[in-house]
Amino acid sequence: MTPFALTLVALLGTPTYRGSEAEREAKAKGLTLLAETSADFDGDGRADFGIVEKDASSKCRAVVLRATGDEDEPDLARSFESSSKKCDRVLKLQARAIAGDPPPELFAELEERSPDELVEHVRIVGRSGGSFAELYAQSFPVAMPDEGVVELAKVKPSLELVDLDRNGTQELLWVRGPRLLPLKGANGPVQVVFGVEKQVFRFREETGKFAKEEEIKAEDLLPPKSPWEVSASSQVPSLAAWGTAQPFWVSDDDNQTAWIVAGAKRGVGEFVELKFNKPTSVGLIRIVPGCARSVDAWKRGNQVTKLKLEVGALVVELDRDKLLPPAQGLRATAEFPLPGGFGDQVILLLAEPQNTRAVKLTITGVAPGSDKSPSAETCISEIGLHG
Repeated sequence: MTPFALTLVALLGTPTYRGSEAEREAKAKGLTLLAETSADFDGDGRADFGIVEKDASSKCRAVVLRATGDEDEPDLARSFESSSKKCDRVLKLQARAIAGDPPPELFAELEERSPDELVEHVRIVGRSGGSFAELYAQSFPVAMPDEGVVELAKVKPSLELVDLDRNGTQELLWVRGPRLLPLKGANGPVQVVFGVEKQVFRFREETGKFAKEEEIKAEDLLPPKSPWEVSASSQVPSLAAWGTAQPFWVSDDDNQTAWIVAGAKRGVGEFVELKFNKPTSVGLIRIVPGCARSVDAWKRGNQVTKLKLEVGALVVELDRDKLLPPAQGLRATAEFPLPGGFGDQVILLLAEPQNTRAVKLTITGVAPGSDKSPSAETCISEIGLHG
């Protein structure tokens, strides 16, 4: 509140905190005012105050001061103090109708810094059962470690008040932090940010407090990019295979479909190319180098063991038996089982994201599966291109 607004409020007969007897008493106790806001917190039609104060030990608390006494010259009485936490500054201090019905609640977001950690403390104070109560008190680590973390997607841990259900009651949404994909680099582990985790706290009328939902919401921040065109040097000619085996199925994010190679030498020398209609950034590539529609298909079919990737001007020669150290042009690699618990998916992190119109994969080596016949399938089930 500006000094002019405080003066105007005083002329209208509402209390002011700065310079008041309440502030003088607080200063005498060694308390420092960090922030203040004004609202009718108790629903009696008079302006009260919400403040954050800090004591000599650097502990901060949210305090509600009610207007009492004379209508023209009211006093401020300390009605409620939240639990205290060390803090360095106030990020937010707001009067907000969080629980739905008036009067509003006092929402305080405090920040505590240390050399290796950043923590935010949240306090919500409001009416419950005819008196003030601490409706919510929680601390959240919000600093994201940056050592060995590659941010292809940006995630900033944060706290937000959002009416997720659009019912007039606001939920506290905690963006917990990034979901990390662990890869192996030449100099040790490398983690790639590929998603975000969120936690929701909802107000429960039966308890008069906020409660945490057990389920953590996960959101993918690196969905595969859809190419404009997919072509290949060969494809199975059978019309019966058209629905699940043509080149374009290599980019549909579905392991039940695949590009099934036609040609001699079990597919060695055959290629598939994914094209974009404009330059597109590619920093991470996921490859499913086999027939992943079933356990039987995976075991019977040929396994792609060597391949050449052309990402714009970058050329990567990959041998799956020698993923470490990463091939030239790669920063990190890893293989993970497919969701069904069988087969493999190869993850490649480029040394630098490439801005390209095309990505080409050429099969340069295969290992036969249980089907040793010349007609055994060679598949690439997925090529996922990510930012």
